[in-house]
Amino acid sequence: GRPESPDPPPTPRTPQTAKCQEGMEDPRRATNRESAQRSRDEKRQRLGEDEFKRQNAATEKARRQKNKEQQEIAAVTAEIEVEQQQQQLAAQAQAQQQAQAQVQAQHGQLA
Repeated sequence: GRPESPDPPPTPRTPQTAKCQEGMEDPRRATNRESAQRSRDEKRQRLGEDEFKRQNAATEKARRQKNKEQQEIAAVTAEIEVEQQQQQLAAQAQAQQQAQAQVQAQHGQLA
């Protein structure tokens, strides 16, 4: 058999733990989400499953698109930040090299 991994078995992710990554959600938004969920459920019962899905498909698609765009923007922003940091580090390293070269040149003149 395969060796037992020391890690405990993964616990099923609950919506709460998923939310923790975005920082604690304020209670107002939580209640908003619950009431939205409730009204959606009521609507689903009124309209019937198929019609409800048809209506929701458009909004769901738009929401997914928006999420995707936000993720892409975040990724690009992160890349830009990394590039800027690297440029700064490179500039600092260059400045240090120049300073050392100047010091060496001065010592050369003194000798």
